[in-house]
Amino acid sequence: DASPSDGKASCATLSTGNSMEERSSPSPSTKADDTEDSSIASRSPTPRRTGQCSSGASSAAAGAQAAEVELPADLTVPAEPLMSRLERLLGGTWRSDARRDETYEIRFDRPVKEGKTSSWTCVREDSRLSKKFTVVYDNEQGFLWWGLGRTYFLDVSDLDRQPSSARWYAAADTTKCRRPKFSWSRPPGEMASSAR
Repeated sequence: DASPSDGKASCATLSTGNSMEERSSPSPSTKADDTEDSSIASRSPTPRRTGQCSSGASSAAAGAQAAEVELPADLTVPAEPLMSRLERLLGGTWRSDARRDETYEIRFDRPVKEGKTSSWTCVREDSRLSKKFTVVYDNEQGFLWWGLGRTYFLDVSDLDRQPSSARWYAAADTTKCRRPKFSWSRPPGEMASSAR
């Protein structure tokens, strides 16, 4: 039997005694012959929550509770501003995987609007001509959409895992169950310049 002066035993006894006191009247086993438990329960008439102690064990219990709480990883590292992240992941030159002479470059000519959609110009060039397209970033989904009609999308989080490959999926395939409709790769030497 632990004595009432033992911090851990007191904490457990108090919690058990109070929870019994809160729920119902004492059971037949808690009579005057069981003086240790009944005297402690009678000294603290105010019900306490389990885990709160009046002895030195309270700081140890609080420390144990704090140690069990897991903090999110992003709490310790400040989040990268959205515009910087998009420029880092999408900026620079991309080469079509289907047509080797075709390149793409997204021009971040307008700042991203937090919580809203943002649009930029994507320039496609090949040996014969240059053509401009609009790409739209949807902040809620984290997708970059091809064209105002949102025909294809690129999941920006995929670039966090594989920054050298951009895969564009059909608009209806937001779960990415099917093969991409087209893809881009970084030209050799472009990875270092786009990672700035």
